Amino acid sequence: MSGDDMTSIKKILLILFVILFFSNANAISALSKEILTFWFEQLVPSMFVSIVLIQILSSTSFFSDIAYGLKGLCKVLNVNQEGLGLIISCLLAGCPASVVLINDAYQKQRITEKMAYRLLYCTPIATISFLMMNVGTQMFHNIKAGLFLWLIQIISSFGLLFLTSRTPIIANPITEKTQIKKHSVSSALFQSGLIVFLIGGYLLMFQTLSLLINLFLPSSLENIMKIISEFSY
Repeated sequence: MSGDDMTSIKKILLILFVILFFSNANAISALSKEILTFWFEQLVPSMFVSIVLIQILSSTSFFSDIAYGLKGLCKVLNVNQEGLGLIISCLLAGCPASVVLINDAYQKQRITEKMAYRLLYCTPIATISFLMMNVGTQMFHNIKAGLFLWLIQIISSFGLLFLTSRTPIIANPITEKTQIKKHSVSSALFQSGLIVFLIGGYLLMFQTLSLLINLFLPSSLENIMKIISEFSY
């Protein structure tokens, strides 16, 4: 298939999407309002503050200092003190903030590409604040349920890190020690705001596409699509 054919197909799909979008404007408007309300009232309060705090502390040697007393765990996971500190910060930050931390460490040449991939495979978990405030309180009406789910994720992540211990994580130390600088705070606020904004955009896009896809699905498959769309939250 030539490049011109691909361009034509993309144009046709775009036109079809626009037609479907405006022909279902009322349903999409109601869905967008529901998603934005959920994002603003639940996700932003539960995630923004914790992400900012983790981002600020990650710019110092705070987590590496915590890892200093866990030399046995470092040996089991085949990581150094700095590497374990990075792992702890990623687990506390939760995804997608952990991805930003890993990319930042890679860009600053603290870790290699293989080390970054190991972290990406083993540490993408939900934030503890989201699980406790949203999943635990809203869904199960019990904050302990959210904490239990978070602990299960932590155990699973360390299990994956143990299974992938053939790839060492020997991270270079952070140049700044425990001092929190002004640019670190401003950078943390900007990155955390961007992360929360992107989460809202992702939810809006995914749920809108799910609504449009449901128009072409038989009734027997609608429940399957609803189950898939639930995972976007």
